[in-house]
Amino acid sequence: MHKKDLYLSGKGLFCILNRKIERVKTLLKKSLQQLIEENKENIMRDKAQLKRIERNLEQKHTDSQKGDA
Repeated sequence: MHKKDLYLSGKGLFCILNRKIERVKTLLKKSLQQLIEENKENIMRDKAQLKRIERNLEQKHTDSQKGDA
């Protein structure tokens, strides 16, 4: 048997696959973390925008009541 054949048989192949799996898991964790951070930023921006809209609506409501009086 060649050295390469021994390496790729049994334990060697298992080690290669394990390293690849760990690498993929690491990349997925990084990608997931990035998506979580982006979602947090989007949520904060959306909340701020909702607050502005609520203030604008309250102001319009107040202004319209003053106009009725």
